[in-house]
Amino acid sequence: MSIKIQNGNLDVTTTDGISQSSIRTSPGEVEIGVGDNYNAYEITLGLSSLEILVPKIDITANNINLRGLPTYADNAAAILGGLSNNDVYKTSSGELRIVYVL
Repeated sequence: MSIKIQNGNLDVTTTDGISQSSIRTSPGEVEIGVGDNYNAYEITLGLSSLEILVPKIDITANNINLRGLPTYADNAAAILGGLSNNDVYKTSSGELRIVYVL
């Protein structure tokens, strides 16, 4: 475990060599994170904002960013590509769609 206090900020980190957990505070903001060598998850709480970061999805008070969203021509192609009912994908023109299985 490491604890660092610098310029009014507090940083606490624990790790087992593969996974890591952290809490960082600064004036008006708290960030909580967990992760491993493949994925990182963070929640940031600010005085007027909330940001949640999980692999491939960023959610903030003002926008949603779907990183790594797969691209398919249509529902049938998405299913053939391995997506399941209610999975989200985009078309080559950027149109968001949700897989549906009848």
